Amino acid sequence: MDVIIAIIAATVIMSSILMTIFERIPTFGTLRAIGLKRRHLFWILMEEGLLLGCVGAVLGMSLGLPFELYLQIHGLNVGAFSCVLDTTTTYHFSLAPRGAITIFAIGVLIAAGGYLYGALVSIRTLLLASLEQGI
Repeated sequence: MDVIIAIIAATVIMSSILMTIFERIPTFGTLRAIGLKRRHLFWILMEEGLLLGCVGAVLGMSLGLPFELYLQIHGLNVGAFSCVLDTTTTYHFSLAPRGAITIFAIGVLIAAGGYLYGALVSIRTLLLASLEQGI
């Protein structure tokens, strides 16, 4: 279940990251035209990705932690659905520090991966555009 949720979250996060990077390609072209090197543009995007990944992971964990603590104490009552699962009606959750660190790292890696892919594609697009124009 965790893997499915991580894949869905990664898809949504990477989609929005790529959208923001791709709509800024003309700006990147302007920066390249005034002398910014491709490697500097790449590192600017990677730093932005790591920063947004860290901020997003901290915000996500700070919003999810109270809900997790509530489920540890009170549990999740599935009611009649437990007959289908042939289990108890209340599920209690727990979050170990190792699990929290793993979730944080996955959040940062998803954002950094999205920015890595976006940076590589946008730099390649700018390179191809400059070659077509003979610059």
